[in-house]
Amino acid sequence: MTKSRHDPSPEELDTLRRWILEWRKVRKVSDPMPVEIWTAAVTLAREFGVCRIARALSIDYSALRKRTEMVRVPTVSVRETAC
Repeated sequence: MTKSRHDPSPEELDTLRRWILEWRKVRKVSDPMPVEIWTAAVTLAREFGVCRIARALSIDYSALRKRTEMVRVPTVSVRETAC
């Protein structure tokens, strides 16, 4: 995870912030945040830091950190490596 010293652009945050606010207006209480929103938040968090993005978007720090730390390791099957 790379953290830059600069801040995310207002456009980057505003777009995602509006998306989250719209989702919050129409969601049911028990609905989880859509994967697409989490993916966008994780992308920003990897670049600018989890705390900064969680605060800016008013989302749960722990949940964002957990999702940011999840590393998908590509799996290679035996068939792909065989000659």
